[in-house]
Amino acid sequence: MIRWRIIFFPLLVIALLGMVFFAFIADYRKTGEAYLPSDISQQRGWGEERGSIEKSLLESYNSLSDDTKKDLLANTEIIQRASSLTNKIENKIRNLTFLRENGYLLPGNKVSVIIVLQEGSDLPQFSGARDLLLINGVSAELGAAQIADLASSPEVEAVYLNQRLSLPEPEQFSAESGQEEEIDDSRNDLIRAPNAWSMGYRGEGVRIAILDTGVDKEHPDLAGRVIAEQSFIEGEPPLDFHGHGTHVASLAAGSGIASNGKYAGVAPEATIMNVKVMNRRGSGSTDGIISGISWAVDQGADIISMSLGGDPIQGLNDPITIAVNRAVDQGVIVVVAAGNSGWY
Repeated sequence: MIRWRIIFFPLLVIALLGMVFFAFIADYRKTGEAYLPSDISQQRGWGEERGSIEKSLLESYNSLSDDTKKDLLANTEIIQRASSLTNKIENKIRNLTFLRENGYLLPGNKVSVIIVLQEGSDLPQFSGARDLLLINGVSAELGAAQIADLASSPEVEAVYLNQRLSLPEPEQFSAESGQEEEIDDSRNDLIRAPNAWSMGYRGEGVRIAILDTGVDKEHPDLAGRVIAEQSFIEGEPPLDFHGHGTHVASLAAGSGIASNGKYAGVAPEATIMNVKVMNRRGSGSTDGIISGISWAVDQGADIISMSLGGDPIQGLNDPITIAVNRAVDQGVIVVVAAGNSGWY
């Protein structure tokens, strides 16, 4: 019995390690590049045994044929470097499965990322890049080797995925009745806006930047109130093809003319800055939103409204938070949606 165990268990261990290694090789050959896997062990469901598995992978490299070694040589270096830089590269970038399934893996195995640099560092130059001066960063489409090179630089604070953000689909009808739901006109009373109005606080002289899908400046409640506008969506002018941005602008500063004053905004005498950062489908990008925040600050916004959201970033201070904090440091009030579900 003892002799049987001595033979069986080493063979079992060797078989398991072989399965993990060849799964990794198959994944590489399928994608054409071992794309900064944050967790080879985690993607294969091995949890806490990551260290021993990575060690076995490197040891197994020596047993490969010369052709396979040549094929994997550059990628092995990238994997080792990425493993030591996990605190500077966002997890989503290092998860090949996530990138593939969510449409972030671009032609040439590139990914759109945001590089945030240490204060005082010069921005790197890339073809087609977008400078994000407010956060001392830049967005660009880069490959695995370029991302690893950047993350290894002491001038780089962190590398983030240029994440997509979105809005919920507009709900025009009640699911139960099939009829348009009655508009709730009690919101101003709930926040005691009429009390502020009676004291003369109606928003006069206040500039509110609406970062959203655009604003319909021809709407009766907003006519003559939009003092500046800019689109950060390629191929779309600063018009509202979605409706959400006009809705938000009206909640903030609508005059109420279209409803004889019944549905006036909270600050009916404030002016609007139309900052289009979401497209006609209600989708936008992190770098576009940061550019919108920066533009609003430069144009003298007193308040920035951001009724949008996306997935949280674990373990890192995300780029939009950095941009919001920089805007606040310059005296701007920033109001951001908490979400449409759960308790807040």
